[in-house]
Amino acid sequence: MTKLAQLLPRILRFGAVGAAATAIHAGVYLALAGHFLPALQANAAGFATAFAVSFAGHRYWTFAGRGAQWGRSLSRFLATAMLGFGSNSLITWTLVTRMGLPPASALPGIVLLTPALVFACSNWWAFAQPAPPGGGPMGNGG
Repeated sequence: MTKLAQLLPRILRFGAVGAAATAIHAGVYLALAGHFLPALQANAAGFATAFAVSFAGHRYWTFAGRGAQWGRSLSRFLATAMLGFGSNSLITWTLVTRMGLPPASALPGIVLLTPALVFACSNWWAFAQPAPPGGGPMGNGG
């Protein structure tokens, strides 16, 4: 079985969790924006709620059984989520603000490149299996 075939179920679970988190972000935003909170605060509430859903979904379903420590994976996944936000911002700034392209021009990068980056960081860093004891490449803990 190829590496991609081995990763495919995890990629599909990642996409399902991401879609659920996105829907929750949008729902919280729409419920709060203009009714209870200004739009930027509603967006922050939506992001925080979606982050919690995303972390739980990825920890307990997408990357379940890998033995990653809870606190370590939480802090790493927060860094990964911030990297994703930064990636989306950079794509948008470059294409729309700097190059003057229409806002929709940023969408391919936002919906294809950033999720691939976040998946890679989540899979091989945030939720990675811990190294075995004494488990550096030389087997001496380093």
